[in-house]
Amino acid sequence: MTLDELKAMGERMKKCRKALGYTQEDIAKMLGIQPNSYTRIETAVNNPSLMTFISIATILNTSLDYLVYGSDSVNAEILKKVLGDISEEDFLRVIEVCAKLASTKKNVK
Repeated sequence: MTLDELKAMGERMKKCRKALGYTQEDIAKMLGIQPNSYTRIETAVNNPSLMTFISIATILNTSLDYLVYGSDSVNAEILKKVLGDISEEDFLRVIEVCAKLASTKKNVK
């Protein structure tokens, strides 16, 4: 991966972490590593091992695909946290709108 790709991955990790209300220290503690070690991963100074990377994706409740490639498949749990306390019906409407936007985006390319 290029440095720019690693930085983008770190930004996606940060976005997920913040959406879940975690600090870098929280994630580091869950991983069993020093906070500065996690910071270096998130800022693309260090590359995580595969096992650490899998653990990060699990903790952030997202996929490796999203972290690496930035695919549009944002985890529903993160979306629910971002949206807050909304009804299931409204949540499904949001999903429908997102799906329509994604479809429109694909058709434009």
